[in-house]
Amino acid sequence: MKLHPTSIRGRAVTSAVLAILIFGVALGLASYVLVSRIAISSLSDLMVSQVGDARAQILESDSRNAGLPDLEAVEASKPVFIQVRDSSGSVLLETPGIATKTNACVSQIESPGSVAEVSLDLGRGQQPFLVMASDVRLHGSPATICAFTSMATVHVIQRNFLIFLLIGLPLVLIGVALSVRAALNRALGSVDDLRRQAEGISGAHEGILTVQHTEDEIERLGNTLNDLLTRLHDKSRATRQFVADAGHELRNPLATLRVLLEFNESSDESVALAELDRLEELVRDLLVLAKVDAHELTPMEHIEVEPILSAAVHTQKLRHPEIKISVVSEPAGILGDARQLRSAFDNLLSNACRHALNEVQVTMKVSNDVCEIAIHDDGSGLGPDDCERVFERFVRLDEARDRDEGGSGLGLAIVAAIASSVNGSVSAEPGPGGHFFFTFPALSSNDHPIQFTPPLRGN
Repeated sequence: MKLHPTSIRGRAVTSAVLAILIFGVALGLASYVLVSRIAISSLSDLMVSQVGDARAQILESDSRNAGLPDLEAVEASKPVFIQVRDSSGSVLLETPGIATKTNACVSQIESPGSVAEVSLDLGRGQQPFLVMASDVRLHGSPATICAFTSMATVHVIQRNFLIFLLIGLPLVLIGVALSVRAALNRALGSVDDLRRQAEGISGAHEGILTVQHTEDEIERLGNTLNDLLTRLHDKSRATRQFVADAGHELRNPLATLRVLLEFNESSDESVALAELDRLEELVRDLLVLAKVDAHELTPMEHIEVEPILSAAVHTQKLRHPEIKISVVSEPAGILGDARQLRSAFDNLLSNACRHALNEVQVTMKVSNDVCEIAIHDDGSGLGPDDCERVFERFVRLDEARDRDEGGSGLGLAIVAAIASSVNGSVSAEPGPGGHFFFTFPALSSNDHPIQFTPPLRGN
């Protein structure tokens, strides 16, 4: 798999390598300084110990009035050489192996007991040495003990550490890059697989993604995408069915109008106007559903439900004087849109009056902050299989097949959509008689609903 720098893998690997590089360089420099200091400190401690031993030998021999002691360089791997000079600079005592005219008591030593790094020539050219000095009295006269040891061991340690750093750091970077890439390949491989599957899903093919059972974020992402695809497929099917049904319903009145206008010159204008009214009603219902589906409802308000219901009942009494409509209601508030709520009540009552024989009963009651509006008619009612199907779009049952009486088949679908928009629901129960229930959360009296009286709708 090619690693592109703009991909997630490329950015992650690059970031990890840069982070390790910065951290490694900083750690390497700190380690280099620490190792150097430890090595120099080790040599310093060795010189301090050797100078202490030389001082003890000199003082012991001086106390016994014996001759000067023999000094030897300690540790062949890290030899410490010592010179003892008097105040005039003459060498009184020194360890074997020091080249002639070598002066260990150099001026770089700032004070007795301090350590300095200088270059000395012991017969093999100038080399770095670590030197220190300490005062002592010999036969009552002041003298100086000077010690020095080669820095070669420290330089070897520093060189080896640098070699290890230059070789080890790139290997660590390579290992980190490969590990990060492998981890990302495992993590993002499932994402890439989901992407390839999604590319193969077209509008004509309603498929879902195959999700690997990994029990991690990738599996949850795949399940979420499948839920989204399912909703989109359902929405797409509903939209296609809606468009097909709308086209079918619009074609019939348009065809009737064309026949009346082109082939029947003596036709009654009232027939054409009736078809136009039906066409206008159908288009209006389609627009209402389109707005509800697109969530383009007007801003919600606190409104009183009882005046809106009373206005809708009054309109139906004017339209259906032969039907007795009785109402029993109590005050209730709702957070919603008054015009949409009026449209829902109009459709429910119109449906009840269209199927009733003589009477329609309307009751509205509030219980436990839930308002329920029940509408009953004395018609034939619904069958058990039709109680849910009746709220689908363009559904007209056998009794309502006649378009003059049965409407467009969108009224109850509009009711269901509006009920959903106010967090409510609408349901039906089987007959005998029609039984519809519109429920929604009611506002408490402390919410102060807005008093609203919509205009009456006449014939």
